[in-house]
Amino acid sequence: MKPLILVIDDEEAIRLFLAATLEDEGYEVMTAATGGDGLAAAAARTPDLVLLDLMLPDMSGIQVLGGLKTAVPHLCVVMITAYRETDTAVQAMKLDAFDYVNKPI
Repeated sequence: MKPLILVIDDEEAIRLFLAATLEDEGYEVMTAATGGDGLAAAAARTPDLVLLDLMLPDMSGIQVLGGLKTAVPHLCVVMITAYRETDTAVQAMKLDAFDYVNKPI
């Protein structure tokens, strides 16, 4: 069975790029454009990895991270953002994000 990666990002181009790239590398990929959709996708089928945008239209990536970690504490989540804010990176790491990377990826 292929490892499952969930990409949560409101930018369609980012979702499509990451999905195509990861699928080419042999991963199975689910995508979501909002935090709510991402949480629902993760609840329906637990991914092995989540790539999570910081800025989403319905809630912050930090809120989604909290929800994901509450549901599945061991879940590996990598935050991705175009914004370089030290406070947010620290907050994400306190919520046990695996890493925090800046766009463009």
